[in-house]
Amino acid sequence: MKIYELDINGKTYRVEVESEPGHIFKVKVNEKELTVELKSIHFAKEQSSSETPLVVRQQISAESDIAGIQTIRAPIPGEVKKVLVKTGDIVKEGDILLVIEAMKMENSIVSSVTGTVKDIFVREGEVVKLNQALVSLEVKRG
Repeated sequence: MKIYELDINGKTYRVEVESEPGHIFKVKVNEKELTVELKSIHFAKEQSSSETPLVVRQQISAESDIAGIQTIRAPIPGEVKKVLVKTGDIVKEGDILLVIEAMKMENSIVSSVTGTVKDIFVREGEVVKLNQALVSLEVKRG
């Protein structure tokens, strides 16, 4: 769950956002609960096309902490434009693993951990769905 404090026209709003499968979100604004569906995303013109939206940087999912395997999932649906790693590569936190194009914008999918590429589940040109597994990383524990 993400919690935001928004200042709109001098009034402060506390907003809690919890993502559900697909494009559904549970949103609580100043204690009033709503269920909303994301229909589209629009970015302000001043956003650089090379800047990766925050949602894209939050794609890592711990599939099996015991085995030390981390699965990187698609944070948005789109087309895989570039796969920049191969099985066996060692990646560091922040390294770009692949690029997905969505809504005519290239989004870098980065690793939030240091590890070794175990599996790559997609190829360039493939269209991926939201939360589809992209890459798994083997992470050394302790």
